[in-house]
Amino acid sequence: MHRFVPVDSPSSAPSIAASETAALKRWTSDFLKLGPDAVISVLNTSCVDPGCPVIETTVLVQTPGTAARAWRFQRPRVAVNRVTLEQVLATPGFVPPARTPTESRETGLVPEESALPPQSST
Repeated sequence: MHRFVPVDSPSSAPSIAASETAALKRWTSDFLKLGPDAVISVLNTSCVDPGCPVIETTVLVQTPGTAARAWRFQRPRVAVNRVTLEQVLATPGFVPPARTPTESRETGLVPEESALPPQSST
């Protein structure tokens, strides 16, 4: 279960350097061999639901003429290194539903069954 941890002051809150985000975008572009028209977004999101990570990083890639793809990391963006990024990018990306983030949260949508890894019945 998540616990609220008070921050002493706004200046003591961890900051995200622009160079970290730029590095993730560059590594993603290099690994996926994306063209200059590709849009790469790196997002940190927080969750208060039990069982989900406190901070999750999402790398979203959108290229013209194709559906957006997203990869999620259960850690803050500062903790995602190049090796981890490339290992995750080597798997097919989740294609988010064509809904707004608010609608997705409200409906609890998950990837289609075919996009989920098979589960063992043991």
